[in-house]
Amino acid sequence: MEVVDITDADNRTVTVYFSQSTKLPVRQTFRRRNPLYKDFDTEVSVFAKFRDVGGGAKWPFDIRRERNGEKIFEMYSDSVTINKNLKDDLFSLPSNLKILPKAK
Repeated sequence: MEVVDITDADNRTVTVYFSQSTKLPVRQTFRRRNPLYKDFDTEVSVFAKFRDVGGGAKWPFDIRRERNGEKIFEMYSDSVTINKNLKDDLFSLPSNLKILPKAK
């Protein structure tokens, strides 16, 4: 495994484990403080059964998420399509859109 820690501007860190042979993510862990109990919650995502979904992109067809060892989400995919007939204007904001101020 190749282990990579990714830290954002708020000092939150996600640890991602990549397969050494395929370079695809296999596991991801994230810890955050539980505001009620003041301890830490650990969330783990596990990715499996990667398949080519077009254009050389690989996507996990099995995804499982756990919080503190308890399964909270699981998804199995039969088929996935990526970037199918998407136009550039889909990602453009209208010029008259009001932008919210940045958080302080």
